[in-house]
Amino acid sequence: MKLKMKKINIKTIVLHMLVGANIVAILLLFFLCGTTWLSPSSWPHMSVMGLGFPFAVLLNFMFLGFWLIFYIRYALVPVLGFLVCFSFLRDYCPINRRELPPDGSLKLLTYNVAGFGLERTADADENDIVRYVQNSEAHIICLQEAYPGKIRNALDRVMKDKGYFVLPSVKGHDMEHTYSKFPVLKSERVPIISETNGAMAYWIKVEEDTVCLINCHLESNHLTAEDKDVYHGMLDSLNRDCVESGGKMLIRKLAKASALRGPQVDEIRRFYQEYANSVIVCGDFNDSPISYTCRTFSKDLNSAFVQSGNGPGISFNQRGFWFRIDHIFYSDDWETYASQVDKTIDASDHYPLFTYLRKSKTP
Repeated sequence: MKLKMKKINIKTIVLHMLVGANIVAILLLFFLCGTTWLSPSSWPHMSVMGLGFPFAVLLNFMFLGFWLIFYIRYALVPVLGFLVCFSFLRDYCPINRRELPPDGSLKLLTYNVAGFGLERTADADENDIVRYVQNSEAHIICLQEAYPGKIRNALDRVMKDKGYFVLPSVKGHDMEHTYSKFPVLKSERVPIISETNGAMAYWIKVEEDTVCLINCHLESNHLTAEDKDVYHGMLDSLNRDCVESGGKMLIRKLAKASALRGPQVDEIRRFYQEYANSVIVCGDFNDSPISYTCRTFSKDLNSAFVQSGNGPGISFNQRGFWFRIDHIFYSDDWETYASQVDKTIDASDHYPLFTYLRKSKTP
């Protein structure tokens, strides 16, 4: 009898410990969601914690699977946690009914071309990115890291021949390059502070309406090839010292970039609130869906991928960096269809992201 009681007590203790661990995992999920409200300028290290969101979700799914197999009544613990964080789960991995874009929709493409993949070929006629852009059939094409030079000049000529307007940029901030089938009424640099990144605003005439299009490349994380090797070493290594030292170094770099990116986001939002009603903001944000950046834009705008895309939509294609950092946001006078990260081309370190937009019937 005593032995049986001892077994029951040990079993109960282990069960309670697992429930407690699951509650801690849920609290971790809440904490990571809460970091999106923290200004990176004031909380730089905390602001990058959202990158851990998918790992916290995976941990809680493991608990859910365990409870469903062994103690189904405790499955309510992770389920309640997921319900509270549902909007964040949808932001990170939306599931939508697939709809064909209706007639009259405009296709918008955003693509960080990483200097047109210059390491592959300097010949525009043989450049995969050039071919992709000119054959995309998008009405508006927003490129980032489109360095001026031979390849871009050749692409400009091709796009003009295909009936596109090559939208003007500002010297020193001309890596955000845009093509449009619609005429531009005026253009202006959004005054964000950055040494290497920028944002351009264009007022484009789309039929009878004028839309403010902002093509931006927010502050890069400035991770060198050596930094990425450290990260890959952390993934492959079980050495505690290696993981700890590498993790601190990466968090320090990411936090520094996030502190610069926060004010850029605030300035872009202030800009379009002051100067425009119909707005599209797109580009390389260098931030995941669970971030101060995306939450700030979501106060006024809608994420095209969240509204009409499916899955995590990983847009950065470097090994181990599985995040969607390219985004398209739009104001309520638009509707979005068939958003997709296009993985058919890997000539850049980013995949292209496109969506179809149509004016809403209910402004």
